[in-house]
Amino acid sequence: QFAKANAIVMDWSASGFDVDVSGTRVIDAVFNAPNGARIATSVNKKRAALVNVPAGNNVKVRLADHINPLETTSVRIYKASEAAGSLCEMISLDLEAGAVLNKPAAKELNFFFLGSSTSCGNQIDIDKNIDAYGAFPRVLADAYNAHFDVVSCSGRGLMQGYNSELGWAASQENQLKHLFEKTSHFRDNNVLYDHSLVDYDVVVLSIGHNDLGVAIMETFGTTIDDFTAEVKAFHNRVRGLHPNAYILYEYGHYVNRRFYPEFNRVIEEIAMTDANIGFVYTHLYGAGADEHPSYSQHESIAKDLSPKVASFLGVENPMLPTPVRYEAEDYGIAGDAIKQWDDDPSTPWSEGGYVGELGPDVEITDPNDISYGGTDVKILIFTVDI
Repeated sequence: QFAKANAIVMDWSASGFDVDVSGTRVIDAVFNAPNGARIATSVNKKRAALVNVPAGNNVKVRLADHINPLETTSVRIYKASEAAGSLCEMISLDLEAGAVLNKPAAKELNFFFLGSSTSCGNQIDIDKNIDAYGAFPRVLADAYNAHFDVVSCSGRGLMQGYNSELGWAASQENQLKHLFEKTSHFRDNNVLYDHSLVDYDVVVLSIGHNDLGVAIMETFGTTIDDFTAEVKAFHNRVRGLHPNAYILYEYGHYVNRRFYPEFNRVIEEIAMTDANIGFVYTHLYGAGADEHPSYSQHESIAKDLSPKVASFLGVENPMLPTPVRYEAEDYGIAGDAIKQWDDDPSTPWSEGGYVGELGPDVEITDPNDISYGGTDVKILIFTVDI
């Protein structure tokens, strides 16, 4: 549904395609991008380039080089920026003479993601970059070697949010429940997304973060009951389209996360008649810009979701949590510090350097389990020059 007569439309974040190539050392592409775009390319599942396509039509850019022409190479080309302000069409791929293109084998699993700025990979670092390649939908789908589609847009909520095309004005129009139905809201608002083309195994709905801010709820006079009613109605819509999919709700990674009990309660209510449903209240992740998740925190979100996905699919979880280690006992230094060479592998942070008289580390695999006196603890790493 994203292929036109002379172009492939790549508007939503992470839209694009996979292709197997041989007989070429380079891959160039020609794009129409009226306002510019960012294109991510991976070669054999490793990122090769993140290219800024200048604004204009028929713009040629290099996406990959130093490819072994004697081997068949798996290449993924897709958009790292989002639809709002970054519409994009790929007009052609330019390879060396004699190169061969092949369609990769179909993947066994299909994932679908709906969300706002985090699902786009927006504000992913302190420089406010956007990179859908680093966002949790790609991270989670790749862990399961799944085909994945993403419909996402910054500022949007399920029923209310902030519309960039209106100068970030609060709105209840063109929100996620509406964009879910569109192939490209910003290019052609009348072309519908054909959900029947793919039988999705997992549908991840990252919603609530823009709906449930104090200011926007006051603006429209909405309540948490209004939101949970929207969740029920939208769930019925998604379930009607994808009767066999596991529908997984994600909430909590952003600042507007105060309604966990109510959100969890409505999911439990839906689960009474729909067993293929899950809910994950993720940790608060805000190390990117404007309290958005960073690259590593997107990986953490994917790891938060993965256990439920693996359980539904009946497979081993491919994304085991990254352990957090800390010293179990209080330790203070009085007077001269004692230099001690540490060969004990149970203290991996020392890396064989000089450490104090500290015992084995304690390992935590769930960040939500880190607490001190009933409050969350942030782990800080200090570099000290002596």
